[in-house]
Amino acid sequence: MGAPSWRMLETEIGFGPQSSWPSVVVTMPDGAEPVSLRGRIDGVERVGDVVRAVEFKSGRGDGYRRRLQDGALDTQFQLVVYAAAVERARRAGRLPPDCTTVDGVYVGFRDLAEHTLRDALGGDGRKRLPRYDVDALVADGAAGEGALGDAVRRVVGPLRAGRFEPRPRD
Repeated sequence: MGAPSWRMLETEIGFGPQSSWPSVVVTMPDGAEPVSLRGRIDGVERVGDVVRAVEFKSGRGDGYRRRLQDGALDTQFQLVVYAAAVERARRAGRLPPDCTTVDGVYVGFRDLAEHTLRDALGGDGRKRLPRYDVDALVADGAAGEGALGDAVRRVVGPLRAGRFEPRPRD
């Protein structure tokens, strides 16, 4: 008997203002206007009590895993934001109530490889830092708080002040 198969629940699902799912809203300091994150998730699938945001990529999946490991919440926000949006939708009753764990996955079309947030950012014994508690990252992020909220404030604050601070790619 093989492992259970993932079942697609949603495709091309939007989150944010005027979308099917609610925004991930990040409060800003000093009463400044909050940031409402919006986007479109390629797919949302489930197996057992796990539900995950799926982002399909035309290249190899392992390259996205490395980028996520090296730049999570610095230059790589997409999959973390998508997982937070899935969690927010779950809390809003837009997903089956027995889905209790949220993850995200990049799927590379060239190699059909899957690379999840838990694989890339969890404690797998590698020496790459920082490591994240993915459950806390997603749960706090859905509320616009924690590491995701801090990262959004770090990016948006200078932009709103008229400072565009480019960072060279490694």
